Amino acid sequence: MISYVKQEWDNTAVKLMEECGELTRALGKLYKHGRREDVMKNLSEECGDVMAMIDTLADQGLIDRSIQTSKYHSTKAKYGVSAGSEQ
Repeated sequence: MISYVKQEWDNTAVKLMEECGELTRALGKLYKHGRREDVMKNLSEECGDVMAMIDTLADQGLIDRSIQTSKYHSTKAKYGVSAGSEQ
């Protein structure tokens, strides 16, 4: 059982790393090409993929959601953006 659980989160962690790389590339395209519709769509999709993999790690018990939420709000405050605000 332990090896299956470890393998499950190992796979999720690898997928998250891949998705973070794709998000990084999408941000690079934003800098290179600007706010074109296709660039913005891809950026939004990659953000969704990263968020889904982070949630999956939390579902697998690897992320403490209370710590995650606290850090989320403190980071938003640090950068001067209120949670839920429209940009």
